[in-house]
Amino acid sequence: SMRLFELTNAVIDVSEDENNLYLYRFAPVKVEEILRDLFTSHDDMIGRKNLTIDFDVPKDLPTVQADRTRIQFALQIVFENSLIYTPEKGKVAIKARQVGGEVVVSFKDNGIGVSLDDIEHIFSKFYRSNTARRTDTEGMGIGLYMAKNIIEKHRGKIWVESRGEGDGSEFTVTLPVG
Repeated sequence: SMRLFELTNAVIDVSEDENNLYLYRFAPVKVEEILRDLFTSHDDMIGRKNLTIDFDVPKDLPTVQADRTRIQFALQIVFENSLIYTPEKGKVAIKARQVGGEVVVSFKDNGIGVSLDDIEHIFSKFYRSNTARRTDTEGMGIGLYMAKNIIEKHRGKIWVESRGEGDGSEFTVTLPVG
């Protein structure tokens, strides 16, 4: 029910004016804590699929100015996609570092990958690749769009790299330190 509540709020955010920044409550947030919470809260899915998770996130990452609920939701979307689209006994690596004035977080998996044609559309509203539809029939194609929208409202960036279908993918998020 909490997930449905979060999704409903996110859809409302997306459907409203794209510049609704006034609804965000920015405060210092520890990305490391969010990532650890995401990792531990997905034990069931990780165990059910027998996934290996490499967690390389230092405890001394600097804080970022963020709306904790929204940035956690955005990172959760990216992490859950990695879990969903990685096959049983697969591997997901979560890595975070400070690079200059940014916290850089990456989610790398050996899952279904993203075709080169799909990369340019992957963050579009309601877009789902054919491979994603075959793997997970429940998705609506709005999660990555919402994640990108939220991350950009935090003055951050998100992108994906993949060598194509079947070669896994790496989603990277940057957030300014502050």
